[in-house]
Amino acid sequence: MLAQRYPDAFDGIAAAAPAIYWDTWTPSMAWGMAVMNDLQYYPPACEIDAITAAALTMCDALDAVVDRNIGRPDLCTRRFDPFSLVGRRIPCAELGKGKETKITQEAATIVNKTWEGPRTENGSFVWYGPWPGSTLTGVYGMDTTDCSSGTCVPVPVGLATAWIQSFAMKQPVAPPAALGNITTSEYLSLTARASAEFGPLLGTANPDLSAFRKAGSKLITYHGLADQIIPERGTSRYFDAVAAELGLSVEEVRGFYRYYPVPGMSHCSGGTGGYPTTIFAELVKWVEDGVEPGELPVEFVGPDGARNKRGLCAYPDVSVFDAECGDSTKRECFSCLDERAAAASS
Repeated sequence: MLAQRYPDAFDGIAAAAPAIYWDTWTPSMAWGMAVMNDLQYYPPACEIDAITAAALTMCDALDAVVDRNIGRPDLCTRRFDPFSLVGRRIPCAELGKGKETKITQEAATIVNKTWEGPRTENGSFVWYGPWPGSTLTGVYGMDTTDCSSGTCVPVPVGLATAWIQSFAMKQPVAPPAALGNITTSEYLSLTARASAEFGPLLGTANPDLSAFRKAGSKLITYHGLADQIIPERGTSRYFDAVAAELGLSVEEVRGFYRYYPVPGMSHCSGGTGGYPTTIFAELVKWVEDGVEPGELPVEFVGPDGARNKRGLCAYPDVSVFDAECGDSTKRECFSCLDERAAAASS
């Protein structure tokens, strides 16, 4: 919002997991619950977690490195089918010690629709869901249930339900459970109404950063590809929108605005993929010394216990492993490639 509305306020801004499309993504956290209510099925966490784990197992290697992180979730959505797991037996602690259950068609549907994100009744796009590999249960999980009473019930995400109650329904904020029975049809109607009314005020989605650029200001942001709260695709969408609005190439946008996706990282921090600790130092060097940021260093422990060193690539580049280099724990064995540009020129 500062970059868009007050472009002279700061010479440099470092923004973590930005909530750019606030009026759209906030209610999207209630989408999984609405899908459950349509199906009248509330799966124990073990079902949802088992599908997430299977996606991670299959998609981990899509970037040519097995490191507990999905580096190419865009490829994962095209290759992993949650419905292939229907009928698989899994342990389920939520149902009791030593209990087992089967992954159901309903659970696969809930996960699939959560990944897709909100859609209208005719299937038209409304907003993004989290990438595969993101945690869908527990605190802030979009598909969280509570089975402690012996019967599983949905657990609404307070941030989403507070938004819907306050801004869409214009009612005093009740306990989150008050919206526990919302359907997808009701969700779509309420959120469309609130977005139309409050989007221009709170959405912070204006891609016109021309005044910010003219002021010579710099913006760096990063976003975890396993962010379970704010879907990462909203941030990459905004970068593309800025380029289109200003009629600039990727390199021209990078002259004042750089965005770094972080494989395996959850909301703002946490997860399995490391954290870009140097982002503010890079911003200072960019603003004060004119040194453009390159790859941001991250470190994390892999599944074999080894410490991995990587460099985060500025969007839309992706990290590519050099098999001839051979050691996936070394930063120098990776390079950044804009696969979209490579595909367009081939």
